[in-house]
Amino acid sequence: MKKTLLNFSIAFLFVLIPTFLIILTLSILTYNGLLSFSISKTILYISSILLFFLFSFIYGIKIKHHGLLHGVILILLYLAISLLLIKSDMSIFIIIAKCLCLLFGTISGVNISNRKE
Repeated sequence: MKKTLLNFSIAFLFVLIPTFLIILTLSILTYNGLLSFSISKTILYISSILLFFLFSFIYGIKIKHHGLLHGVILILLYLAISLLLIKSDMSIFIIIAKCLCLLFGTISGVNISNRKE
């Protein structure tokens, strides 16, 4: 369990910095009027889907076993946080896309890590 939490934390930190940079850049561009709010929101949704895949891919590389199980656990954690705590205007398409990225990223990360050995 300790190793799983360590792997989760490492993967989370690799994705946290680009997330803050993207949010900061989009906020500055929107505040200065260089981007409209709807374009900024679309870019944010697309980048968040890609970052979800990157996070789960790195996590899958680190855990090296049971990619499907860990992917389902990540999906359940995401759904618990997003549907119960965060009341946002995300569409069901975005939620499904993020869930699929979590699942397929973890599975492909485990497969890539097993191929290296």
